Formats: sequence, C-alpha cells, structure tokens
Amino acid sequence: DGATVIDVGTGAGAPGLALAALRPDLLVTLVEPMQKRVAFLRSVIGGWRRAGIERRIELVHGRGEDATCTVEAAVGVPFDVAISRATLAPPAWLELGVRLAPEVWVLLARESPPALEGTEITAKLEYILPLTGAPRCAVRYRRSGR
Repeated sequence: DGATVIDVGTGAGAPGLALAALRPDLLVTLVEPMQKRVAFLRSVIGGWRRAGIERRIELVHGRGEDATCTVEAAVGVPFDVAISRATLAPPAWLELGVRLAPEVWVLLARESPPALEGTEITAKLEYILPLTGAPRCAVRYRRSGR
C-alpha cells in the first residue's frame, strides 16, 4: 500500500500504466530510453488528466542502467518496488532491480527463477495469458535480511 514503483523499460507502459490506473495508492515512475515511446507515453498520460492519474505518474527518458542516478535526480524519491517486462534477461534484471528497490518483480516465460546472492523469493504467482494460453510466472524477490 502506498508504494513507490519504478517500471524500467516501460515501452508502451506495461505494466506501470496499468498499475497506476488500478492502484490509486501507488506512485509510479516509468523509465524508457526511446524518445518515440516517451512521446507516446506523454500523450497517454496527458489524456488521463480528468481522472487525476497523471499526478501519480512520473515519466523519465533514460535507460534502466542509468536509473539509479537519473531517476533519483528527476523524481527525488526512493523506490519501494522495481518492475520490468522483458527489458533484460531475468538474471540481469534482478541484478539491476535490487539496486533500485528492496523489492523486485521478475516476470518469467519459460525460465526458472534466477538466483542472486543477498535476495530471497517471497512470492511466486503462476498465471496463463488469456489470449494465447501461454503459461507465465511472476516472482517477487526481497533483499535478504531487511
């Protein structure tokens, strides 16, 4: 509840925009390196003015690898949760994600959950994609000892 969330490599806004729309208690930062996508996201977010959602979304033009400096300078808040959808291979995303937040969600297609020293798996949610029937898994990690 009330978490600050960073979505790295958000692309068209998944899953960060959906989280912001569904969870009014969250503050969501979208990080995207491609200018065309950033322009698209600005349009989408601007269209949500009447709903007030745009006040809870920060859009940062940059790379996930630079996010620790870029995002903190632009937004000025620490993050509680880091998410990303297919931006990096799962082990690389987990390694980057734990530098951004104490809780990291790794979305998996067929891979086994990666392991990273200093982290522990605290939840594993298996689901089926509605349109394709493909199995997927979302794994939540937390830094150990926190």
